[in-house]
Amino acid sequence: MPITRLYEQVGATAAVFLVRQQYTLMSPRISLGMQTDLSRQSFYLGPWHIQPMLNRMEGASGTIVLEPRLMRMLVYLVEHAGAVVSRDELMEAVWEGTIISESSLTSSISELRRLLQDDPQNPRFIETIRKRGYRLVASFTLVDEVPVVTPAPLSMALRF
Repeated sequence: MPITRLYEQVGATAAVFLVRQQYTLMSPRISLGMQTDLSRQSFYLGPWHIQPMLNRMEGASGTIVLEPRLMRMLVYLVEHAGAVVSRDELMEAVWEGTIISESSLTSSISELRRLLQDDPQNPRFIETIRKRGYRLVASFTLVDEVPVVTPAPLSMALRF
């Protein structure tokens, strides 16, 4: 449904809420044709509050400061949530043209998994797709800067 029609149907506050809800359920690259720079936007990834601008993540076990390249890797995977990201694509995006070995990438993925308390055998965050790359399997939610008033339930808001 076009955003203008959605706005007419449910009003401004509800339209913003519904767009944000859909936005958090899908990869930002494909959701409603919008793109966002997640390197500047805080978000929740499972139990973790990720703050890319500060290179840190907070959870029940405390605050962890990540190396910038690990944060870039995490943000890139979140930006492509659900999609398989090839090793080459990840190396290009994170190391920005610097030539590295595949073992450096593997080591960085292992470190990121360790910090997220993820298990490669039973992944909750990063899944290895053999011979193809990696895929973020956890859902994420953007942190709203401004509180959003909760509209009527979705089933009622979109009723025609």
